[in-house]
Amino acid sequence: MLVEDKTDIKEGAIDTTTSTSFRFKRLTGWNTKHAKIGTKISIFSDKYGLPADVSFGKGNIHDANFVGNHLKETVGRRKKIINLDKIYASLEFRRKMINKGTKINMEMRNGDYTRKRGPKFKFEASKYKVRFLIERLNAWLKNFWRIRIRRDRYPAMFKAFVYLGLIIVLIRSC
Repeated sequence: MLVEDKTDIKEGAIDTTTSTSFRFKRLTGWNTKHAKIGTKISIFSDKYGLPADVSFGKGNIHDANFVGNHLKETVGRRKKIINLDKIYASLEFRRKMINKGTKINMEMRNGDYTRKRGPKFKFEASKYKVRFLIERLNAWLKNFWRIRIRRDRYPAMFKAFVYLGLIIVLIRSC
């Protein structure tokens, strides 16, 4: 209820961070990008950097797999622009979201896509400048030592502390 009252996700951003973890049986995996065992926390934030949705996964899951989860969890709430990193680049995903009325604002990687005809995907640098807010949210979340390094054996306990950290961030934003 707090999230729906405080956030407006017409313009939002999605980013993923990895919490270092011990080698537990559940919800941990080897993250090759950061070369550590961890649990991924994916956050969907509004244009002010407040968390609207959170998803969890093993460290070896690609970041793009969390986007569909965020869209399902926030169904019924209008999303006009979503800012993403280059790691989420997928032409099929962009086309699907345009058909739904949501613009995906991200830079394309060099040599990733060349189009011969038809409209090109536009990148709005002015809208993309607010991406630092989700990076700031990830930093605030990792300031809590129970979240930075996962020491809880059970995923439910770890998720509870992440939710508590996000609630504290929402309350402090008043």
